[in-house]
Amino acid sequence: MTDKELHLLIERYFEAETSIAEERELRKALASHSAPVGTDPLIDEAKAVMGVTAVISAPQSATSSRPPRKTRRLAPPVWWQSAAAVAIIAILVTGIIHINRAPRGECVAYLNGREISDRDAVMNMMFSDLSEMEAASASLQNEISDDFSDIAIAFEDID
Repeated sequence: MTDKELHLLIERYFEAETSIAEERELRKALASHSAPVGTDPLIDEAKAVMGVTAVISAPQSATSSRPPRKTRRLAPPVWWQSAAAVAIIAILVTGIIHINRAPRGECVAYLNGREISDRDAVMNMMFSDLSEMEAASASLQNEISDDFSDIAIAFEDID
């Protein structure tokens, strides 16, 4: 594509008169355009707007010809592993003791600083809260799904 044809296509692009196929063609032409940056402001602007950049690989120097150095990951000291094992065991034992000490069959809730010990009232409050969380979760899931659908449509339009 000549520079004149490229300029006409860029102008049509900025006027929003190009088709998706023409925009693809423009993107390819800009990516393969080899003029240095700063020589043609219109082409530079189109490259910036369309996000087209050129990647030039730097020549390898003589010092970079050797293979990369392998790094060794040192294992943690034995005492550290032992301390971690002791901590895990202590946490498990504490949890088991706590579970066994917990009173069974009591159902208590605190609402606005007031203790509620009626099992049915506490269970109704709990189920009500869980229902509200379920509704909020479903609503959020629908919003996220709609957002992803919108993003998918936008990506389809780009192609």
